[in-house]
Amino acid sequence: MSETRRNTGEGDKTIRDLSRTMRKQDIAMVSTRHGDDIATRPMSNNQDVDWDGDTFFYTTADTTTVEDIKADPHVGVAYKDDEDGIYLALNGRAMLHTDRESLEAHWQDKLEQWFEGGVETDGLTLVQVHAHRAHYWIKGEEGELVLED
Repeated sequence: MSETRRNTGEGDKTIRDLSRTMRKQDIAMVSTRHGDDIATRPMSNNQDVDWDGDTFFYTTADTTTVEDIKADPHVGVAYKDDEDGIYLALNGRAMLHTDRESLEAHWQDKLEQWFEGGVETDGLTLVQVHAHRAHYWIKGEEGELVLED
């Protein structure tokens, strides 16, 4: 993956830098297109973030989140880190995974508080968000990355 910095400030962060911030946060605000509207909900990423900015969330197939992504996979994900004064907004594409290999690859035991059946939970779905754009503000430093596959 390559990245291009847009001249939107003096920011010099890379996607690897931003991924470290994302990994520190458990809860992100995930926005989907819901018909003619936008739906935003808090979701736990369980601090499961790849170095290239992909982030992972679990839900079940019967949720509005999954319905929205099936209709339009473009999503937004927002993080806030009060400790370091960081705000991060991602735009990307969501992919839905229900195969056992994907479910197990990102599973953490602490998820059983929401999904008591573990990876055997009926309809368990892994949402992978692949970022295409990242905009950040860090203590007065602003920047934007455009990410390309």
